[in-house]
Amino acid sequence: MLRSVFPRAHRKYFSLPLLGPITDGFDDWLTACGFAQGSRTLAIHLLPIADKQLRRRGVDEVAKLNHAVLDDCCKALKKRYPCRAGTIHTLERYLVANGLIVDGRQAAATQPTSLSGEYAGHLREVRGFATSTVSSHRRTAQCFLQHLAAAGTALRRMRPCHVESYVAQAGKRLSRASLQHDIAALRGFLRFLATDGRAPRKGGAVMKGTSAFTPVFSSRLAPAFARYVDLKRALGRRFDLPARTLQSLDRFLCEQSAKYSDLNAAAFQAWCHTHEHVTSGVRRVRMLEARSFCLYRHRTEPQCFVPDSSFFPPYHQRLKPYIFSAAEVGKLLSAAAHARRLRPPGIDSAYSRDEVL
Repeated sequence: MLRSVFPRAHRKYFSLPLLGPITDGFDDWLTACGFAQGSRTLAIHLLPIADKQLRRRGVDEVAKLNHAVLDDCCKALKKRYPCRAGTIHTLERYLVANGLIVDGRQAAATQPTSLSGEYAGHLREVRGFATSTVSSHRRTAQCFLQHLAAAGTALRRMRPCHVESYVAQAGKRLSRASLQHDIAALRGFLRFLATDGRAPRKGGAVMKGTSAFTPVFSSRLAPAFARYVDLKRALGRRFDLPARTLQSLDRFLCEQSAKYSDLNAAAFQAWCHTHEHVTSGVRRVRMLEARSFCLYRHRTEPQCFVPDSSFFPPYHQRLKPYIFSAAEVGKLLSAAAHARRLRPPGIDSAYSRDEVL
């Protein structure tokens, strides 16, 4: 309820000429989508400004809104509110979701819609994303599929140039930080399509930048290691360095199979001792990677060992300062005076104190 966020000023938003009747429903929808109270507050704060901008464009009722008008309003607000103008697109999603306006971007075929919906279900059920994050990734997937449809390109014939053209087009409407998030979401979507062959695996845009390193596991936990690495790479990660760390752990368990039958606390501690030659920060990263695998394994084997990260070494070793005492300072000055008296004769004794220091 809007009254819980603005107990005193809620009437101000209810009285907006254009957006007032939908303000309370918009706030409820933001709550249902998982938006934090701070984000909801910022979104509601922008509604009076958006209401004024939309009425200047001749819109006098919500039913007359469309994607072109809202997008034009968003571009105008970006000049003065670059970090808050995205609320207009959030408002558009609310209006479309509740059937108050028609989505003007539904020009793509049924296949893109089903693909983006399938991807959204994967993010929600498999990866456990929040509702707002799923909605953002789904919107990126829909925009990219519509870009391919406009270019007349099928998914199987996609090339890096199509991804580059989409990124160039998105860069005209997104800031640098937002474009980075959009690219990350696009990369995850392409990885999702590549898992079952709906997008090219080799020589195309999907596999650009992937790793050639293939870890080999041979210990008792080899199947679990392989499934974990495959899952991470299927989710769009390169996962080179973590895979090498897990291969090192697998090799240790294989060599010490007579002593350790499973990855327990003693085996983990012994494996950590083999990395004492590296810095504490590197040791911590490797131990965290091993802990992530243990957490993955814990989902199907609740009794397995999971190390406690509070006992891991710090990222950086902090140097402990040494405070000289008054007596030590006195000895240092005496030694300096004695060294000055023992100055070799070739050195000019006319140096001033500042030049010596």
